Amino acid sequence: MRIALSAVGTRGDVQPMLALGLALRTRGHDVRLCAPPDFHDLVIDVGLPFFPVGQDVHEMVTVICPDMVRNPLAPLRVMDEMIRYQFDDLRKACEGAELLVGGGIQAAAPSIAADLEIPYFYAIYCPVVLRSREHPAPLFKRQDRPGWANLLSWWACERFFDLALGKPLNRERAKMGLAPMRRLYEHAFRSGTTLLATDPVVAPAPSDGRHGVVPTGFWFYEDPAGLEPLDPELQAFLAAGPAPVYVGFGSMPAEDPERLTRTLVDGVLASGQRAVLHRGWAGLGSDDLPPQIHLVGSVSHTKLFRRVCAVVHHGGSGTTANALRAGLPQVVVPHVVDQFYWAERVRRLGVGPPAPTLKSLDAERLARAIRTAATSAGLRDRANEVATQIDCTGGLRRAIAAIEAAL
Repeated sequence: MRIALSAVGTRGDVQPMLALGLALRTRGHDVRLCAPPDFHDLVIDVGLPFFPVGQDVHEMVTVICPDMVRNPLAPLRVMDEMIRYQFDDLRKACEGAELLVGGGIQAAAPSIAADLEIPYFYAIYCPVVLRSREHPAPLFKRQDRPGWANLLSWWACERFFDLALGKPLNRERAKMGLAPMRRLYEHAFRSGTTLLATDPVVAPAPSDGRHGVVPTGFWFYEDPAGLEPLDPELQAFLAAGPAPVYVGFGSMPAEDPERLTRTLVDGVLASGQRAVLHRGWAGLGSDDLPPQIHLVGSVSHTKLFRRVCAVVHHGGSGTTANALRAGLPQVVVPHVVDQFYWAERVRRLGVGPPAPTLKSLDAERLARAIRTAATSAGLRDRANEVATQIDCTGGLRRAIAAIEAAL
């Protein structure tokens, strides 16, 4: 069958969809992957057809919306244009498809599936995007509010998105001859089946969630072509001393990369640990890093996490999942949206020490958290226990079973 996969967002949104695409291809399906232009090489290199959709997301995050961490609503400045691009580009990319799977920030996909009269699945990588009294809406940071406050946050969040995005979305739907939508969140989640790509041990679906959600388990990407080996300099650093700590904030921007780099370096040195520092989209690092810290660019978490003793990260769903699978204690420094949920899950699972948010991050607090994560036998034992409970292969299998049932 001809299946179109659409991933709109950063690598954390694209990589699970790439894993799904490769798994579907092994089942004999004709798969095409639609994603921002940044990810052309990542997709082409593993042999999947690639269709660019929208604008360069790296540029959007680091140039157009560099204040995204301080102001999570900053991307709304470009949403009108993003929606128009999605409708134009994704509609062309889906010509001839018999099923569409969307992931990430999907504005157009449900409408395009309706227009083409094909089944639609929406992949989500965190339960926090499902309306529930058990957690607040994604734009709210506090994870310890009572149920009534969480429901109120959902009401406010949904009304806000209706006002902010309803006009451009319905403008594009009108061009296709589709009726206007009055509730955008309903549009996103009731236009098809929702695939919840998280492990129930780690992040279960909310008990009061709506029908039509299929929990699958994590979708791990395994670099089947061996295209992301650890470079020789990194391997030499890893072999030259005790296992280091990994420190990286992925695709998160930084308003002051130099200041954030100094805080991270000072925190690592004060902890007494060695570290692998990921440059990331914030452009962390400098030319005069101390010998205890090794700077890396893009690197396979699956391969690197086998060689480190703990992980300091922003709380992205993919990084959290890979650290859990590796049985590593984690220090989560949440920046935006679902990362506060993941920080809370790490705390509740008992696999990480209390950690500051980015806003309250300083070298002393970071050093204390790193020292605990790297040396606590209790955290290590608990992290290993959770790792044994995670189903590392069943997530993709269950997702494919649901998709093939629809076909």
